Amino acid sequence: DFSNNKKVTYTVTAEDGTVKVYTAFVEGTRKVLKYSFEDWKEGSKNDELLPKDLWAGSAAGAGILGGTLLRKETREDGTYAAKLITFEYPNEPNSLVPKITAGSIFIGKFDMMPALQGDRLSCTKFGLDAETVSLGGKPLRFKGVYKYESGSNYLASNYEDVKPVDIKDKGQIQAVLYKVQTGEDGKEIVLTGHDVNTSELRVAVANIIVEDIKEYTPFNIEFEYLQEYDRNAKYKFAIVCSSSKDGDLFKGAGGSTLIVDEFEVICE
Repeated sequence: DFSNNKKVTYTVTAEDGTVKVYTAFVEGTRKVLKYSFEDWKEGSKNDELLPKDLWAGSAAGAGILGGTLLRKETREDGTYAAKLITFEYPNEPNSLVPKITAGSIFIGKFDMMPALQGDRLSCTKFGLDAETVSLGGKPLRFKGVYKYESGSNYLASNYEDVKPVDIKDKGQIQAVLYKVQTGEDGKEIVLTGHDVNTSELRVAVANIIVEDIKEYTPFNIEFEYLQEYDRNAKYKFAIVCSSSKDGDLFKGAGGSTLIVDEFEVICE
């Protein structure tokens, strides 16, 4: 009985005794938040994903250094996708400019001011109010398609200190739901590159690490709940994509490319 937005749980026991639990529901009874990446403002080096009050990214900062980090990608059917590219700074890095900057898009805001004070990770302000992004309730699953090509020269960079490392780059796609909480300064806390993967305010995460794949590949992952969801609480929600999964540590390979499209967040 799927009426009244019900979900049905099935417990399946395999011949070898393995037990797995499946949850089924009729998708039409759920609220689905969709992002198809069809609206863009084209630029010379970087394109801008619209609307600006929803999407931000690293191109806003590194683009002034002449790097290409974000492009509109045209698919075979004429629709668009988002193409993220890790940028390797061609000159000697310094205290303001790292050697590696991962291409990224995220729901939230980008603020250059912290970088001028030596704190680049605070430039990324992840998440907007759940009501602002029209999140329809408790997130259950995160879906979409992607393809990925890693660059050939992986660098571990701490601004001036750059070391080649013999590993393959990987990309990352994740969604994060976290509690709205006021800090000691009376302002709402917004997660940044410092704590988006560690903060105790996180309620649910859906995360996928992607490797080289030439064709568009679907993903469909379940949100992992780190604490109980409260329907009466206020939340912020972010989707974060990076062409180098360790870009927050200024590690990656120049030219690593992540293309994403047709995101859906299915809510209860």
